[in-house]
Amino acid sequence: MLTQLLQQLKVLQGLGCTHTDIKHKNCCLASTDHYMANLPGGGSTMILTQPLVKFIDYGNAVFEGDKKPHPIHTKQFRAPEVLLNIKEGWGPPSDTWTLGVTAAFLVSGQLIFNSHEPQELIKLMAQALGPFPARLLRDAQDGRLRSLAEKFSQDSGSEPQLAKWLGLADKGPAEAACADLLLRMLALDPNDRISAEDALRHSFIADGGDGEKAPVPPRIALTRPSPGGR
Repeated sequence: MLTQLLQQLKVLQGLGCTHTDIKHKNCCLASTDHYMANLPGGGSTMILTQPLVKFIDYGNAVFEGDKKPHPIHTKQFRAPEVLLNIKEGWGPPSDTWTLGVTAAFLVSGQLIFNSHEPQELIKLMAQALGPFPARLLRDAQDGRLRSLAEKFSQDSGSEPQLAKWLGLADKGPAEAACADLLLRMLALDPNDRISAEDALRHSFIADGGDGEKAPVPPRIALTRPSPGGR
């Protein structure tokens, strides 16, 4: 599933388009066609005939050069550059962040930043991902949240807790690769955040984190709409 979504995000980022509202509720199956397969121990399970997942709800998508609204994102998915309102604003890397939060939800079944309060979100980010980078704090235009980010960064310690939160710590190589990819997708500084293209080359996607080449999902084609067609 993550591979397919990263493929779509790669296309969007190549077009200079930011979805602005990636979350699990905006990732849907293209078809529910299925068949039933018998389980070895008895009973049966549903197998999708075409397990294709797509982003939906492009109503707030923004292209480079368009006027950028502020803020964006559902609050529990909001990227740190949006929360802190950094001077350079937000861009395509913010979609990598929201897909990272979505992927963490798929791993654990829970939202890792489950709050609607900006100050609590800043605290959770520092705990999960480590101290806020100095560059990000320097460019933050929200003084109150910048001060909180500095405080929580001092309190959080230097070791990110994300892998422990998701139950991926001290497990096998696949779990370690998954945690590493999520940390790269959730880099606090958008300039340090992995792109969708590079994420597709990460060992967790390229070989499943265990040295075996992952299957290639169906190809997904997206094109930029013609002027006036959005």
